[in-house]
Amino acid sequence: MSKSTGIYNKSNKYEILINNESKAELDYVNNRQIFIAESGKNIIQVKNENTTILKVINIRYAQDITITINASVTYKLGVGIIIGIAITSLIILLIIAKKVILPLVFIPFISLLFVKKENFPNSFEITISK
Repeated sequence: MSKSTGIYNKSNKYEILINNESKAELDYVNNRQIFIAESGKNIIQVKNENTTILKVINIRYAQDITITINASVTYKLGVGIIIGIAITSLIILLIIAKKVILPLVFIPFISLLFVKKENFPNSFEITISK
């Protein structure tokens, strides 16, 4: 994960389960873990408070699994960025116009109508390498 996402993901904890057995808990600093799993079909489940990702992988004999967690932009962060852009646009509008024109005040906030929670399905993604 990049260091800039750490500000927004500091409180995120990720639990890794392999075959329904808790193996490790990761956070934004240590986001990579290497496991030795049994050969054959293994179910890997990574979850935090918002998202659960389930992957099924087939492992050959004496193979290691490296799991890396990559944080994504969350809904709250997306809305915060859009609100910041709208408020900045509003301030620039008030400085240039030097008066309040009511219809123009609401134009920067129209973009909030297009930010929906469904557009941000997972708060993280995992990468599994063998």
